Amino acid sequence: MNKPKILEEIYRGQGLIEFALIMPVLLLMIMGIIDFGRMFYIYSAASNAVREAVRVGSTDPRIVPVSTRPRALTHLHRANSLHGHYPLR
Repeated sequence: MNKPKILEEIYRGQGLIEFALIMPVLLLMIMGIIDFGRMFYIYSAASNAVREAVRVGSTDPRIVPVSTRPRALTHLHRANSLHGHYPLR
């Protein structure tokens, strides 16, 4: 039994409406995932850069005067203990 032409047009329009209602939600979720990934990457890169700068500054006497090295090491030890890392020696 063939469906009347009017029912076929209604069903086709129903799919279009469902797609139009779901598409913004899907795009929002995808953009949120991308933004979270970028945020996590930037946080990780900045954290590693700061850690490397403190390490170099605390070990190379040509870069940082001797009087500031103990203070930099104290901050590095405190940061490592807060993040669950083992203390440096």
